[in-house]
Amino acid sequence: MSCVLVDGYDEQLDDGEWERREERTLLSYIESINAEAATGISAIAPWMKMGRSETADTSYLANHCEACGALQGDWFLSKLDHAFFPQDLEAARRLAVRPVAGHINVEASLSWSSWHDWLALNDSDVRPSD
Repeated sequence: MSCVLVDGYDEQLDDGEWERREERTLLSYIESINAEAATGISAIAPWMKMGRSETADTSYLANHCEACGALQGDWFLSKLDHAFFPQDLEAARRLAVRPVAGHINVEASLSWSSWHDWLALNDSDVRPSD
């Protein structure tokens, strides 16, 4: 099971302008993604691929069962006590972080949480949040 986390992003505002956000965020319901990023993610997590969810009534980049190919869905990605919502630093340290080089351009939902700062990205140490 995998998720996509970014260390900052550019967001298009209602007036069409772009604004840089430095917050680390978890991406979910990725409805579109550039080929370079999709290839990088696929190399690390081949079970993440585009799939159609009748429940969400959309297609998006999601985890799929490696045995049967069934879409696993993104609902649980940002929900308490699920795979990607650790409650303490010890639980966060059990998550494996794999960097994907290059630029990512997506249409996706975003979520923020203090546990994101506990993860080691860019070969840095785990940083407990203040």
